[in-house]
Amino acid sequence: MSQCLFIRLVAEDEKEVALAAAVQAMREGRDPEGVVFAVDPSTFSQVPRSPFAYWASDRIRRLFSELPPFEGAGRTVRVGLQTSDDTRFVRAWWEVAPERIVTGTPETTPEDFRRQTFAGKRWVPFAKVGEYSPYYADLHLVVNWERDGEEIRNYIDPNTGRPYSRPQNTDFYFRPGLTYPLRLHRMSVTPLPRGSIISVRGWGIFGPEQHLLSMMALLSSSLFDFLAKMLLGRFDYPEFVIGALSRVPVPPVAFGDTRLTALASKGMDLQREFYVSDETAHVFCLPALLRGTSSSLIEAISKWHERAGVAEQALAAVSEEIDGVALQLYGIGPSEFRVLQTNSSWQTLSEDIAENEDAVEADVVRVRNDGDTLIADMLSYCLGVAFGRWDIRLATGQRPMPELPDPFAPLPVCSPGMLTGPTGLPARPEEVLPDYPIPIQWDGVIPDDEGHPRDLIAQIHWVFGVLFPDRDPREVEAEACAILGVRDLRSWFVNHFFQYHIKCYSKGGRKAPIYWQLRSARKSYSIWLYYHRLTGDTLWTVLRNYVDPKLEHEQQVLAELKAKLEVAQKAGQTREERRLVREIQKQEQLLEELTQFRTDIYEVASMGYEPDRDDGVLISIAPLHKLVPWSEAARTWRELQEGKYPWSTMHKRLGIRNRDR
Repeated sequence: MSQCLFIRLVAEDEKEVALAAAVQAMREGRDPEGVVFAVDPSTFSQVPRSPFAYWASDRIRRLFSELPPFEGAGRTVRVGLQTSDDTRFVRAWWEVAPERIVTGTPETTPEDFRRQTFAGKRWVPFAKVGEYSPYYADLHLVVNWERDGEEIRNYIDPNTGRPYSRPQNTDFYFRPGLTYPLRLHRMSVTPLPRGSIISVRGWGIFGPEQHLLSMMALLSSSLFDFLAKMLLGRFDYPEFVIGALSRVPVPPVAFGDTRLTALASKGMDLQREFYVSDETAHVFCLPALLRGTSSSLIEAISKWHERAGVAEQALAAVSEEIDGVALQLYGIGPSEFRVLQTNSSWQTLSEDIAENEDAVEADVVRVRNDGDTLIADMLSYCLGVAFGRWDIRLATGQRPMPELPDPFAPLPVCSPGMLTGPTGLPARPEEVLPDYPIPIQWDGVIPDDEGHPRDLIAQIHWVFGVLFPDRDPREVEAEACAILGVRDLRSWFVNHFFQYHIKCYSKGGRKAPIYWQLRSARKSYSIWLYYHRLTGDTLWTVLRNYVDPKLEHEQQVLAELKAKLEVAQKAGQTREERRLVREIQKQEQLLEELTQFRTDIYEVASMGYEPDRDDGVLISIAPLHKLVPWSEAARTWRELQEGKYPWSTMHKRLGIRNRDR
């Protein structure tokens, strides 16, 4: 068949002008490179499903007939579990009890993991959605697969008897492999740890274990991404479905190629550099500003910027080397591939993201690099240290920094930065040595109450004293506040920290803050709770040990002010009298505010409030909606009352009370 001329103007803003210029150039015998393509349409059939890829070269199209498809020789792509109700079945890994998560060693078999689900281990790491994070991404979610998915398998429509959920390809659950978010601006393949479950949004790629790293490198290359998008017929945010990936041609010699294996391993370690400073990651050790020695916070920020910049440049170099190896293995010249990129609606990464911010939520992993965020991360760490969540000895050097684990090993139930006991679970009071440098608030309650021995800022200062032994904690606070642009840390915690914390602890559609702020109406008083220490007695402890003594103290202050007013009135001290009247009015307002705060806590405590961590954060925090500055809590409370979550322990307890009435 004769060749046809195709004119490609998708990248042109002024298409009419560009078209006229292309036609004029052809009339004059000039070749408008990258705009006009002469192609025999019969060659389209060389590519499966014959996509209309006229801008691809004949050499590229021949790859599909000359090379075998990716699926084969033990390699396969599989879709996984669809829960059909993530609110019921999915949690963030940090919001459930660690002892309820499956775990193991590199030798643990899929059958061993299944047996754990029959022995009280309800939650399994779940590959679902994610960020563009080449070579490594943390699995932030877990799914309820208790008794080998009994509840999910029996989640059926009561009217038709048809299952809502779809537990597909269960034979591939718990196996090590690779995974990727279904829809991103470009292919991003990362390790799938042993003991995990794939999903309908985080698919699994499986093959010989010794080839997984070389597979990850090849599938992360620009050429593989290009070939997959050719099959999909779309270059901007496609869904990388099985039908396309399985047909992408691959050079068999690539799998096991030592160059690709080494580059994938290097890229993985570089990417994990950032996750080591992410509190929500399984590999978290320390916040960025504490991963080195600096004389000031400003210097620590500067050093982290330098370190992150070096890592990002090294990552870019790894990707470039992988692209070079891939082109060599496919027999494609770099110049030919550049032409393909230019004519395939490709953009640079920064341009792509800027133009597609709303296309995919959390598409690109954002390096936590700005100064105020780095300071906020450090302050969050300090609060966690005070609650006994993090082990400060890792920051002081009393504990060495751990080596990064095998990326295909089962995920730990506690990250390396956590304060753990001999069993590897969060430490109990009797398991912490007497010389531990920080007094831990084991009841999970810290008041924001200046002058109180357990006051929040006093606790933060204590942590500062251990982290920065050569500096006055007040000096550290002043520097942190200057960077944050706030008056003092107390005002920052009252007005900003909880919202920052919610944002940081929202992943994969789950919003799961674990430090809760109970705040009075005018923000005069706050109590901070640690979700993992909540029990049925916690609110009574808050009333008995914190709120009631606070009320008594402020009532005493009011009585003293009134006594002083009486003296001033008798002495005819008019100016002092006016000042005291104003002070008394303010104190009465404070007492009114605290009294209402106490009433709201008492109301929830007297319900018989006892959270179940299997319910998750949102349902557990909902009864406290009058006290927490978070609209999601109020919305979830309304939904609970409407009966939206009948499977939850909270709903069942509320239902029992309602029937009793």
